[in-house]
Amino acid sequence: MTEIIKQDIEKLIVKLHETDARFQELEIQWLQAKQSEDDDKLDVISREMFATWGIIYI
Repeated sequence: MTEIIKQDIEKLIVKLHETDARFQELEIQWLQAKQSEDDDKLDVISREMFATWGIIYI
């Protein structure tokens, strides 16, 4: 996962933190994966976060 995508996810987390229970659940999973440096899990969770908000992620 590139640094740019990680930064985009962090911005998305800040903006959408309190708006949706599913997103909050994904946020916790993403932070845990980030701490464990599990890039594969970060990628999967990132895609799901973007999909949750209807953002097309390529």
